[in-house]
Amino acid sequence: MIYIIAFLLSFFAYKRAVIADERNIRMKRNVMLVLSVLPLLILASCRSISVGTDTSLYQVLLFKDAVKLESFLKFYNRRGNSFEPLYLLVTYLASRTKKIFWMFFINELIILVFMYLTIWRKRKIFDPYLMMATFYFIYYCAGYNIVRQSIAAAILFYAMAMYEEERKFTALLLLIVAVGFHKSAVAGILIALLYDLSKKRVNRLVGFFLFIGAYTFNYFYLPILKVLGNTFSFLPKRYFSNAYLIRKGGYDFNASLTIYCVMCLLIVGLLLLKGNLRSNSYEQFLLYMMVMSVVGGLLSAKATFAYRALIYMEYYSIFVIAQVPSLFVKEKTSLLFSRGLIYVFLVLYWVYVTALNGGNGVYPYEMAAIL
Repeated sequence: MIYIIAFLLSFFAYKRAVIADERNIRMKRNVMLVLSVLPLLILASCRSISVGTDTSLYQVLLFKDAVKLESFLKFYNRRGNSFEPLYLLVTYLASRTKKIFWMFFINELIILVFMYLTIWRKRKIFDPYLMMATFYFIYYCAGYNIVRQSIAAAILFYAMAMYEEERKFTALLLLIVAVGFHKSAVAGILIALLYDLSKKRVNRLVGFFLFIGAYTFNYFYLPILKVLGNTFSFLPKRYFSNAYLIRKGGYDFNASLTIYCVMCLLIVGLLLLKGNLRSNSYEQFLLYMMVMSVVGGLLSAKATFAYRALIYMEYYSIFVIAQVPSLFVKEKTSLLFSRGLIYVFLVLYWVYVTALNGGNGVYPYEMAAIL
């Protein structure tokens, strides 16, 4: 329940920020945005070390190691083979306080700043409220678990917003920073390539081969990934071991796969209804992202690491879900009703994945006894 309360408080402040922005009241807008971030930041920072699957697996261990060492160089020499340098740096700086609260605080602050920056830049293109609600109910809790990749994904999400605005040098710098938190963020190069291809006149041909190639890769992923692991030495070797590439227990059909399949169909419907199969179609790019997300869902049932390799594409569902109500409905009353249905869907998804099935290991929430 505490998560829902935090989401509502954050959403209320965010809505006031949007309204203030529409009225060109900048000071109120900025204050409301800060207030919107605070409930989410406080909730993540004050949690017990038992909240979040990866918290006890490596976050706490790294923090304790960092506390014992008097220099970052020694800390990096000890842990640099397994963890990225910028994440180690953040952990080490937080460890100087000897309170893990500050490590949680800095990690979550980075995620929230870049997610808010990206969503805010798209507020006049997609429904600003549905974008934020999608972030709350699908991606926020992942920041308690796969923290390094959540940081990298948030930074890369903003980097691509810069890339779309032709600020390519800024995008490159942000990509490097994202890789500094998780090496898999090199996937940003593929995302940028697909974005460029979506603007070409050959985009329908590209889309066809992407579909074929993506689903072919799903069936022949093992030898392909083995070759990639041996070719690119900077990628973590553990992700290319059989323990990561082969899931024990057979096929596991999960909720996220269903969602991304539906998203693909919705984007196709959007393209057909709008007649927007011409070049420079952003919807075409979103379709590419959802195709890759479905492949990630398929692979995650067979290869443990696959979900994390393609999580960067999944973040574009924030834009996809935000335009679903306006896809088929134009009349105001029906539009409000369809938006309401999306909110209900997001809440039910969160309840099913997080509360009932223990997604990300964040439910039930426990506050730290001593901050």
